[in-house]
Amino acid sequence: FVINTSGSVSFPLHLRVPSWCEQPLVTHNGSKLDINIEDGKIVLEKTWNDGDRIVLKLPNPIRTKRWHQNSASLYWGS
Repeated sequence: FVINTSGSVSFPLHLRVPSWCEQPLVTHNGSKLDINIEDGKIVLEKTWNDGDRIVLKLPNPIRTKRWHQNSASLYWGS
């Protein structure tokens, strides 16, 4: 996300984190942010400047589940 403003502006930026994502990563202008996930959201309350860049990475690992008769399921995403 790139913030485009005519000057500094304060507002909360809400980023939804899907339930399948265990370790999201957020950077602000290239620096990793310490984040808290509450109710499936990350809320960044900041004073934003023109050109600020927010990157949200949602790693999506493949998961497996074993079933009877040695069968398996693969899960990717939800």
